[in-house]
Amino acid sequence: MKIAEITPKTDAELVALLADSRKQLAQLAIDSRTKQAANLKEIHAAKKTVARVLTVQRQRQLQEQEQAVEAAPAATATPTPLAEATKQEAHHG
Repeated sequence: MKIAEITPKTDAELVALLADSRKQLAQLAIDSRTKQAANLKEIHAAKKTVARVLTVQRQRQLQEQEQAVEAAPAATATPTPLAEATKQEAHHG
C-alpha cells in the first residue's frame, strides 16, 4: 500500500490496517518457513505497509504534540523558593 493511500485514513482505520498487515505478515512468515509461500515480495510489501502505517501514526502524534505546545501559554520565568534559597546559599557560603 502506498503512503498516499494510507495518509488520508482516520486513526481508527490506521489501527485496523496495522493489525491486518501484522497478521498478514505473521502468516506469510509462517508460510515461508513451511515452504508454502512462493512469493517473497508479499512479505516485503507487508513489512513496508506496517512501516508506513507506523510512520503516519508517529507523524500525527508529533503534530498533535506540537499543536499542544503552541496552544499552551508560555510559562513565566519566576524563580521557585528552592531556587532562591540555593542562590542565597551560594552567595553566603
